[in-house]
Amino acid sequence: MTESASELSPDGHQEHDHRGAQDTALILRAQQGDVTAFESLIAAYQRRILWLSFQLVGNYDDAQDVCQEVCIRLYRFLDKYDPNYRFFTWLYRLVVNASLDHIGKKRRRSAERSLDELAEISSGADRDPSPDPLDVVQQTQIRAHLAEVMELLTPQQKAAFILRDVEGLEGAEVATIMGCGMGTVRTHLHFARKKLRDELKARHPELVTGGGS
Repeated sequence: MTESASELSPDGHQEHDHRGAQDTALILRAQQGDVTAFESLIAAYQRRILWLSFQLVGNYDDAQDVCQEVCIRLYRFLDKYDPNYRFFTWLYRLVVNASLDHIGKKRRRSAERSLDELAEISSGADRDPSPDPLDVVQQTQIRAHLAEVMELLTPQQKAAFILRDVEGLEGAEVATIMGCGMGTVRTHLHFARKKLRDELKARHPELVTGGGS
């Protein structure tokens, strides 16, 4: 995992698993011990692994550690992959579990550094090379404010919110990735959305519809 934060794009969630047969072929070869196939699989998904890890742990250095752990777990458990499930769904579960484990070991993170890194990613190289400076400032501020209040969520609430509302996955898929029932996902989402809305309204009412009334 050698990409820098500035090379990641927050729009990458629009590029979900359309690889199908390619992934299956690589997985079958990797399961038979083909190291090159395994490396190709990692290369295809490392951008998404790093982005999701960063969203969950809130710190780029920690996200890189999570990515390394995901690669280890992927190599160790690839033979347990069930082809009846989409590969990226199974991979996302590894990422979420590794991220939650990491958060459990390192509860205190630098909020200031997290905001700086998120702002750096948000204005990265994948954006329009000549954006309106005012738009860039506004978008960066919004993302920074959102990152700030997201640190108030529990790890499970953050995971549910990111997978459902940021990644745009279906509720059933979020439940599969998180290893819980749909009811639990809905509960996490309800409290996450309410917390984010209430905190944004209290801290930055201009960002919430009707917040200024």
